[in-house]
Amino acid sequence: MNLWKIRDYIFLLSAQSTSTLVGAGMNVVFPLAILEFTGSLATAGIVGVLRSAPYLVLSLPLGALVDRWNRRYIMMACQLGRLIAFFGLALTAYYGALNQWHIYFVCQIDGILFVFFNIAEAAVLSCVVPSALLPHASSTNEAGFGTAMILGPPAATIVYQFWGIGGTLLAGALCYLASFFLLTIIKTGLNPARLPTRQTLIEEITEGIRWLIGARLVLLLACIMGGLNLINAAMPLIAITLGQTLGASNASIGTTVACGGVGSVLGSLCGPRWLRLHGFGRGVAFTTWLHAAAFGALIFVPSLPLLGLVYGLIIGFYSLYAVMQFAYRIKSVPERLQGRVNSACRLIAFSLYPLGSALAGVLSQYWGAQASVMSFTAVAVLLACILSLSPFLMPTWREGCVRGSSAK
Repeated sequence: MNLWKIRDYIFLLSAQSTSTLVGAGMNVVFPLAILEFTGSLATAGIVGVLRSAPYLVLSLPLGALVDRWNRRYIMMACQLGRLIAFFGLALTAYYGALNQWHIYFVCQIDGILFVFFNIAEAAVLSCVVPSALLPHASSTNEAGFGTAMILGPPAATIVYQFWGIGGTLLAGALCYLASFFLLTIIKTGLNPARLPTRQTLIEEITEGIRWLIGARLVLLLACIMGGLNLINAAMPLIAITLGQTLGASNASIGTTVACGGVGSVLGSLCGPRWLRLHGFGRGVAFTTWLHAAAFGALIFVPSLPLLGLVYGLIIGFYSLYAVMQFAYRIKSVPERLQGRVNSACRLIAFSLYPLGSALAGVLSQYWGAQASVMSFTAVAVLLACILSLSPFLMPTWREGCVRGSSAK
């Protein structure tokens, strides 16, 4: 069966990618706006904290609720909420009343709704795509997100440069509206049939956590993903700092960050071939080493084009790892536990994201961009060592395909 003949998958991918387009652009625009208000990299780093911190509090209960509630309505409500928040902030900017606290507030709202949307969209993939096509769909999803990362930062920074924060927010609100309408035309049921249950919410959350603890390799892959996200959270601010050091304009910095999107697309599309060449275990371990090497190369970047190239390599290897670990997990988890296990994994994966953004701001503010790069490179090397030496990964070193049974 051809993945591109699945109508509802195309609509789902389009809705997800449109949403990611906004997020990728605002990853650059929000810090730039805060810098204009405060002139402080440390305060600009708070943006990343506010947008990612809700995962720490909400992901586990929302995972259970996503398995109970209508997933389509959850995603639609999230897009409406984001639309209202962005439009309201755009009006505030239009009337000249905007300050950094308004931006922080909307970042917090956007972060909360992102948790709802992100857990729901991860859980519905197996509802619209047959099991045999899940690895391909995972790779295609990541490529779609990468395309949004290519287009989002330069488009957002160009709009920001000419029409300010108000125009950028209005464009983001329109994108969320488009995503909302794409979700409304999906016909496939996005919730599995469930038998009546007398389990409490706590019991359902515990069931998902218990499954994950028993799936040692799935748990390890999620922990490594958490470490990579610690590093990934620092990337936009590091790119801004290094770009400004090289004398780049805001639009040029946005284009540099967009190189990460190119890397994401290429890394995602290389996933299936990478698995055939190296096997699953060796493939994910080798990817983390290449990621660490690329991040360390930031120390030696002398020009903006090379900064864009290295940025693309870093995000490319990150995306390659993300595709492989997600495809492994999605085929391993029983359908009725998708929301709960995915929420637990994503709690682990995003738990260090706020710290990464905050650390990047503080390190860059007080010790410079080079110290920040060296610190995060050390973390990347540590992650590669842990994964490569893990006994849970060793049995999969020769696997050329993703096998759910080996996760348990």
